[in-house]
Amino acid sequence: MFCGAVHAQDSTLTRRQRYKLKRERSALLNAGYKLVAINFTQTGLQDQRMSPLVFNGYGAGLDLQSIRYSNKSFRDMQFRGMYNAAVVDVVPESYLHFSKADVNYSYHWRLNSSSKEKIYLGGGFNNMLNMRYYPVLGNNSLGFDVSTGFSPSVVWVKEGLFNKNILLQAKGGFSAVAFVLRYPAFVYGGSESKVKMISQFNRVFFEVGLSPKLKYSKENRYYFAYVFDAYAFSSSIDSNKIRAYINGIKFAYWLKTK
Repeated sequence: MFCGAVHAQDSTLTRRQRYKLKRERSALLNAGYKLVAINFTQTGLQDQRMSPLVFNGYGAGLDLQSIRYSNKSFRDMQFRGMYNAAVVDVVPESYLHFSKADVNYSYHWRLNSSSKEKIYLGGGFNNMLNMRYYPVLGNNSLGFDVSTGFSPSVVWVKEGLFNKNILLQAKGGFSAVAFVLRYPAFVYGGSESKVKMISQFNRVFFEVGLSPKLKYSKENRYYFAYVFDAYAFSSSIDSNKIRAYINGIKFAYWLKTK
């Protein structure tokens, strides 16, 4: 009876009105977005192969991202690049140049059935390149590491926040297993590579943000988020470590594509 009344009401609408109503009903239950984002970051890092000193600095980065929500799943494809200039107190006039690039893909399955609050559980593949250049060290001035691995993660989405036009989203995860290539090796020339489990390669990442609808568009959105990413691992030969973290503020524009 109710379903018939809804169909009867829809039949009195124009084609454009029916299309608009369909898009509004789907909301984020079945929507796709393309994102372009700017990140402003603060970083701290230590590469004991290069120096025992801890460097701190600031930088910026760019994100290109594609996300897809549905009643059953959440998908995310991300390309990210960042650059930070870091210093140490004892040599404040000399910068360590820290560049970071990520390519990530994740897929999550929805766990609950609430229309306004969605919880997704899954994971994805993370590919990360970190490069450090500190010209003061001469022949020991360049180091980088590459990792690719699998990371379990969870996504939480809350719709209709405050004035019903704001979305709250959080995503977090950790590395379960990764193949890591380190160059140069910690105690000898050449490279060092090894598959490392969670206790040997530790990485955690987290992002939480708000996404209000634009005043002139019911489809597209702004997005403001806090981003945290940190990793650490040791050589398989000695105890020399590399560790780094990034705090970031992310400003994005969401363009609805589906």
